[in-house]
Amino acid sequence: MRIALSATANTVGGTVSGAANVISGNGGSGVYLFASGTSGNVVLGNKIGTDVNGTANLGNTNDGVRIGFSATANTVGRHRLRSANVISGNARVVCICATAARRATW
Repeated sequence: MRIALSATANTVGGTVSGAANVISGNGGSGVYLFASGTSGNVVLGNKIGTDVNGTANLGNTNDGVRIGFSATANTVGRHRLRSANVISGNARVVCICATAARRATW
């Protein structure tokens, strides 16, 4: 799943029953937030690289979550009930990369 090119204020998943996504088995990163102006996006309550139960390895071939190339102020999970993502089984868990990626909340 790519969120890019000035995409703002999108939510992937959520905290209510049925809002979570299973983002697994992709030939790249599970969630990739990138490019200038991509900000204020939230990734909550998802299973990334696992099955729906969070127990089987169905990893993405790159990062579970990747944030880079001028993407700013994006949030991946929170410390509240049903807000955390299960990120497992991927080649790498999370990459906050490229010199311009900043103010990401993990």
